Amino acid sequence: MVLRISQALDYLFIQCTSIGSFDNADGRRFNAVLLVATWFFATFLTILAAISFWLYDFMESIRQWAQGFSGPKGPGLIVVLVIGTPALLLSMRIGRRCAGRIAPRATFLKSLIIGAWYMAVVMSILLNLNRYGALVALGLHVVFLAWIIYAPRRIEGQG
Repeated sequence: MVLRISQALDYLFIQCTSIGSFDNADGRRFNAVLLVATWFFATFLTILAAISFWLYDFMESIRQWAQGFSGPKGPGLIVVLVIGTPALLLSMRIGRRCAGRIAPRATFLKSLIIGAWYMAVVMSILLNLNRYGALVALGLHVVFLAWIIYAPRRIEGQG
């Protein structure tokens, strides 16, 4: 199962390299790192929000811990740093693993598809603001993960 998830994440990264400047492979690889890191961040935040809304409210303890920081945005910034840094590091690791296997060129159609996917990822972060939105976002992330696990196998079967 871990191998399938690893292959699925490689597939996602390679697909994300097909957006960006047509002849700049390094720029497309950098964009893919950011896109995949944002997806990791949104997925983990959705899992935390669903747990917090439905099982155990640990956001209150985070707020109490972060009261020493000035301003109302302290807890949110701490959560972004605590979740975002590992997401970026994991995405960079996938990028290094897939260094020789990027998409041959960027296409307009894939740019539209990945742009719509990225918009859905960003909107899933906003769904985490209430109980049922967190469940909807969690369902969307589970369905997407299942799709990217199945997609490389479907492509191998065609060719």
